[in-house]
Order: sequence, then structure tokens, then C-alpha cells
Amino acid sequence: MENPEEQTVTVNTLQSLKEGDLYAREIVCRQYETRVRLYIFSLVKSKRITDEIVREICTKVWEQRKDIRPESFDSYVLALCKDITYRKLVQIFREPTSREQLWKDIIALRR
Repeated sequence: MENPEEQTVTVNTLQSLKEGDLYAREIVCRQYETRVRLYIFSLVKSKRITDEIVREICTKVWEQRKDIRPESFDSYVLALCKDITYRKLVQIFREPTSREQLWKDIIALRR
């Protein structure tokens, strides 16, 4: 039996999201959160940065909800993960203080 958190969001839920249904937004964010979080953490190795990016992805899905195509939603979320994570890492590595904090987060994981 499939884990409920790993089930794909239904077309009806995505249609409700497109129409501005906040409950549908919660369902979508909750069902994708674990996969998104694991993927992003595998790239950034920081819980703090992962949390920021997960929030940003959920916000971006809401902002762009009218353009959602249910048949390619999984691909859309993956593309968002990659794009937002890449932009966040570029931003972090351009700022010395942010870069140092990320390294501290990574080192703390190894302990």
C-alpha cells in the first residue's frame, strides 16, 4: 500500500487550487512537503535553508496557481525545486556571512 504522503495530488484538488481554494493549497503543500524537503536537503545540507526554500516553493505554487497544468504538476514542482534552490545557493555564496552560516550548518550535521 502506498504511503498517503507519497500519493499524487488529484486533478480535482489541483483544479480547486487553480480556482483559489486555500484548503486545496494546504493539501498540495502537505502532500508534496516530504518529497520536496528531502530533495532540497540533499542539495543544501541545511535544515534552515531547506525550510526557507520549502516555504518559498509553496508560496510560488500559490502565486502561479492559475498556470498549473495537472498533467505535468510533478515536473513543475521539481523544476521549481531546482530553480529556487539554485538561486538561493547563488545568493548565499555571494554573501560572506550567509556562506559562513551555511558551512556552520553543514559542519553541525557531521557532529
